[in-house]
Amino acid sequence: MRTKIVLFSLLCSFVYFIGCDDSLDQIGTGIQPDGDQIAVFDTVFNVTGTTIKLDSIYAKSGVGFLGKFYDPAYGELKADYACQFYYTNPFDSVHNNQIDSIRLQILYQSYIGDSLAPMEVSVYKLNKPLPKHYYTFTHPDKANNFISEYYNKNDLLGKQVYSARDLNISDSLNLANLGTQYKSVSITLPFELAEDFYAEYSKPGHGALASPQTLSEFFPGVYVTSSFGNGNLLKVEKTGIYVYYTRDAVSPYTGVDTLRSAYASFEVAKDVIQLNSYRSDDTPLLSATDKMYIKTPAGVCPELIIPIREIRDKAGKWNFSSVKLSINVYPKEDIYDKKWQYALDFPGTNALSSLSSSRSKLLLIEKDSVPVFFQEQKTADNQDYYFTVFNSSTSTYTFNNIANLVQKAINNEAVDELNLVLVPVQVAFSQSSSYYTTSEMDYASSHYLYPSAVTLNNQDLQIEILAAAIKNK
Repeated sequence: MRTKIVLFSLLCSFVYFIGCDDSLDQIGTGIQPDGDQIAVFDTVFNVTGTTIKLDSIYAKSGVGFLGKFYDPAYGELKADYACQFYYTNPFDSVHNNQIDSIRLQILYQSYIGDSLAPMEVSVYKLNKPLPKHYYTFTHPDKANNFISEYYNKNDLLGKQVYSARDLNISDSLNLANLGTQYKSVSITLPFELAEDFYAEYSKPGHGALASPQTLSEFFPGVYVTSSFGNGNLLKVEKTGIYVYYTRDAVSPYTGVDTLRSAYASFEVAKDVIQLNSYRSDDTPLLSATDKMYIKTPAGVCPELIIPIREIRDKAGKWNFSSVKLSINVYPKEDIYDKKWQYALDFPGTNALSSLSSSRSKLLLIEKDSVPVFFQEQKTADNQDYYFTVFNSSTSTYTFNNIANLVQKAINNEAVDELNLVLVPVQVAFSQSSSYYTTSEMDYASSHYLYPSAVTLNNQDLQIEILAAAIKNK
């Protein structure tokens, strides 16, 4: 048996230098001794590729996007969110407080699109607490129907016109601060709301402010949406309501009575819910037959169908040593007009996130397994889930060996086709260092929510198979 294993390893090394053929050809058996022989085959099978749209995506995150952005190649994308609040910084309980104003602050570090495009944000009060529903509908009608149950257009708290770039700061300083310092959009809210918050705080045990649950019942939260403009999307890192007030104080230096400014805050935190919403009409992408598309966070992704019955009929239950899938990418210059300045980035570029230890990758997974993968924050195991990144040298996404996934389907007589999808993911990793090296280990995955898009070639889409078995003479 050890001799067979050695022979098999040698033959696999030999086959590496032999090009694939369209037929199921036997390779290299003539050099083997009499007795049991190892039959090694290589072949290719066609794969069908189309574009689909996931009905919803699992988007449990305190980070969201706000605005509307039109891309000439991939269409429009609108993003907004609804959120609850956590009481983070209390009112002063010692001195007399005089309410001054109340504002909602939207903090962001980065954006995509035209920084000077005039935009308007509107803030509505929710009429009931949000559900623990972390899926966001990607179809515009479903998204609108869902959020309409939680707010009324008559409950407008405030609105504000803004641009992504602070026009009070020089171009050079704006560029230097991009991605490193928070910028904000500030919306003035009704003064009565500040009084209501302070009235609750003044009650025994601080009334409805005593816990997140009672706070959400008293003030369910807000719906923050773009109401005017089409040009950019803000990546919102933090949302908070701030009640500003003055309080009596005595100067520690002069002993004279004075007034000091202070604030109480209610912010989005991990303990409360933020529901992100992404709306996109992707009919042109879904109806295309000569190409495939990925568009995030719209839920647009390729579906690949591997013909398992055809492979089984032709190859039988052979042991698959290697199954390679490579998908060609159309370069940006073939997709965009040269004058367009805001081309979306490709997903799965392995780019390091500026906010955390995470990278963008592309996931290959069975279509039915998508919900569980994201709910349980799984990572690639090279059995059922596979990661790859964009290869700029070859302009491809390549999965070098998905043999385990295909072999499992081949061995299941009930499976005729293997339905797979390609989904962009954000993969969190940890680092460990030794004296000589630093290694990374993936530990959690989530949907890649940053706007991105890519066009893929679905013509002549194939898998390359290397299979082997021991044959008795």
